[in-house]
Amino acid sequence: MKKAEQGKQTKNDLLKLGANLFALHGYHLTSTNDLLESASISKGAFYYHFNSKEDFALAILSQLQEDCRDFIVTPVNQLAPDKRLKMLLDKMIELNVSGDWVHCLLLSRFTQELGQKQSNLSEKVNEIVQWLMNFIAECIREAQKSGQVSLSHDADQLGQIILMALLGALSFNELEDSQVELKPLLGQLQSLIFTDRPS
Repeated sequence: MKKAEQGKQTKNDLLKLGANLFALHGYHLTSTNDLLESASISKGAFYYHFNSKEDFALAILSQLQEDCRDFIVTPVNQLAPDKRLKMLLDKMIELNVSGDWVHCLLLSRFTQELGQKQSNLSEKVNEIVQWLMNFIAECIREAQKSGQVSLSHDADQLGQIILMALLGALSFNELEDSQVELKPLLGQLQSLIFTDRPS
């Protein structure tokens, strides 16, 4: 493997590892030393790729947004408008129960941790949350045009409810002896949202 390719692979591995650690322990409780020990790399190797812990977290959030675009937004947008909302909700369930997708848990944790302090990191978290809410709301508006969702629902508020329900359930599941099943939860949301639940 060429040195440039190896460096890119190391960076990608660090981003994946960091996303998992931040999702499990949060930003403040995950130290740079934790990252170095988990990755088995030197401090110099880490700082070759990232200027700081915050810079590292920002890179993880950029990757998170890119993955959401690749695995959620793009596949959903390839469908006819009247199929998008159902596919979106199904995708949200599928990814989060897979065991491999930590992005929503990471976003939930960062939202709680960083919301009280203005920073580049909190601004990026807010940007991603708003972007996802807006995408959900747009899918709802398309479903309203096809008669699947009642026009009495406010699409923006409903988009907020759906995303907050998902992030809240993931956060609640981190408590000991607490378990919210995502499939039944989003299934109930679907039954409330759709005038006639799509097949």
